[in-house]
Amino acid sequence: MSLHALLQYIRYRLKAKTRHGIHSPFVYAFIEQGLMKMKGDVVAGTTSYFSGWTVSEFDINSFDEIESAISIAGERTVFIIKNIHNTSQATMNWDALKTNNKVVIDIDLYSTGLFFFNKDIKEKQSFVLKYPYK
Repeated sequence: MSLHALLQYIRYRLKAKTRHGIHSPFVYAFIEQGLMKMKGDVVAGTTSYFSGWTVSEFDINSFDEIESAISIAGERTVFIIKNIHNTSQATMNWDALKTNNKVVIDIDLYSTGLFFFNKDIKEKQSFVLKYPYK
């Protein structure tokens, strides 16, 4: 683990919340019925929890590809983005991408980030969640 990744992990652990610190019904339900039942595989768990949604997987280092995909992302879409804190460039990419107005919810799980596109959610929301749940 690089020094950057270690510092990001410490920062993550200090900021991360459990389901009891979440005031979004959408995210609370995802934690309760999705994250808590996943066995460490965020991709498989997210895909099964959000059946009927479009789920796309990216590596944070493909910044331009993610940015293009955000611009055409449809309703009820989830992006799973890996390695969001491995390097300082990855963290900068994550921070830049989550400011996009089309992303209505972003969730930081340290090694993985999630973007949600859903018109039913009226207000942009950001979360740092403790994961994995044990």
